[in-house]
Amino acid sequence: MIYISENSLRILYTMYKNEYYLVHAFKKKTQKISRSEIKTTVDRIKEII
Repeated sequence: MIYISENSLRILYTMYKNEYYLVHAFKKKTQKISRSEIKTTVDRIKEII
């Protein structure tokens, strides 16, 4: 996770065939990751694989 001043970002990544892919980033608003953010991440991972 990367912190920028008072605003926190979540950066989700995956590793595939020994390469890292930054899949999704968004501003952290709560402790939980919303279902829509998870769905976006999963859809993008499916595109990579």
